[in-house]
Amino acid sequence: MTLSERALNFAIRAHNGQKRKCEPDKPYVIHSILVGMILKKYGYDDAVVASGFLHDVVEQTEYTIDDIARIFGGEVASLVMTATEADSSLSWKERKTQQIKAVANLPERNAAVVCADKIANIEDLRIEKRKNGEIDYNNFHCTEDEQRWFFKSMYKELSKIIDNPMIDRLYNSISDVFDYSADFLDDYDFERMSRISGYQEDLMKLKAIIGETKPYIIEFAGTSKSGKSSIVKIFKDFFENAEFKVRVLEEVPSMKRYKEDFIRNKASVSTVEKNLLISSAIEEDLMHDIVGDKDVLLVENSLFDTLVLFKILLDNGSISVEEFDNYVNYYKEDLDTLINHVVICYTSPEMVRERIIRSTISYSDYLKSNELSTIYEPMVYNEAMKNLESLLISSSVVDTTKLTIKESSLIVAEKLLPVMRKEYVLKLKKYLDDRVNEK
Repeated sequence: MTLSERALNFAIRAHNGQKRKCEPDKPYVIHSILVGMILKKYGYDDAVVASGFLHDVVEQTEYTIDDIARIFGGEVASLVMTATEADSSLSWKERKTQQIKAVANLPERNAAVVCADKIANIEDLRIEKRKNGEIDYNNFHCTEDEQRWFFKSMYKELSKIIDNPMIDRLYNSISDVFDYSADFLDDYDFERMSRISGYQEDLMKLKAIIGETKPYIIEFAGTSKSGKSSIVKIFKDFFENAEFKVRVLEEVPSMKRYKEDFIRNKASVSTVEKNLLISSAIEEDLMHDIVGDKDVLLVENSLFDTLVLFKILLDNGSISVEEFDNYVNYYKEDLDTLINHVVICYTSPEMVRERIIRSTISYSDYLKSNELSTIYEPMVYNEAMKNLESLLISSSVVDTTKLTIKESSLIVAEKLLPVMRKEYVLKLKKYLDDRVNEK
């Protein structure tokens, strides 16, 4: 085990039970982990990275600098001491003035620990500002002007010492928080886009720490011409911009295998068997991609959509209540286990017809070309879908009838991202608990 790996384990145990001030649902140690990760990203040696993980231990726990020196050596203790406030009894302004003066005489490796700490702090402020529209400076016992003065003064001193792209990241983050404006957007659009970008950055950081192996799977279900395919494309770009590895599983491959591989002679199988085979093909696709290297899977018309299809078959008398219940009992567990969140898009029958006509195909020709059209009539589908929403653990619904694709996507993002963040925080806590309990 390397020095930095030992330091990470020690920091997780030392900060166990502590919470972040601005986001009390997050463990405190997430900050220390991010500081170490920043130093590693920018090429600093193992002792510097270890010091990043440990930089708050003396200030925030019962461990002393002598403990750090005894466990990790004098070099690491010296680096940690650099980022530790000397006298916590002083006022905020006095403590920060001391820090600024102390930075001026530091070697680069020591200054790098301070710089990474400030990057992690200012990026937290940026996330808070984007998600909430403002920063509660009462949490820091200072004003916005005082924080601006402190971060810009620290940057001025650190930029004289550090010859590394990390210093540019600090400058850009400070500018984002204190100098950025978007007068070209109206207030409402700016607030919404800012909040979404805040969640995007928050998810990036959480994902980087937990190193999740199972992808986060989002199913997009809904009526034809509800815009879900276009929304999927937008979210693919959104997650890829956040450095997530994304794969889109469309319904076409599963349906093709259903038609060509499973059911060559359609007359030989019942309606229930046909639809069980559809579910089987979908499940196989999901299971195959779960073991890959993707962070997010975006799936169109997957397990929930097939459940809706069975409800329609029940309602029109094609299958019995017992057959429907058997399907629910069999696939509900898969739906809960495999699908993290279901986005349900629906629109009115009138809008379906209007959007089909806009696409230069007549409604009658559309119906003829779609073998499932009779059971996917919008009114029928919407009714069955609403009756099954209560079976989902996590879902969001958007009526796209009078909305543009952009507006529909914003609504989906506003509903989905807080749920996704909450799940990632829970995974982070499990990751930390597992590290604490490691022998």
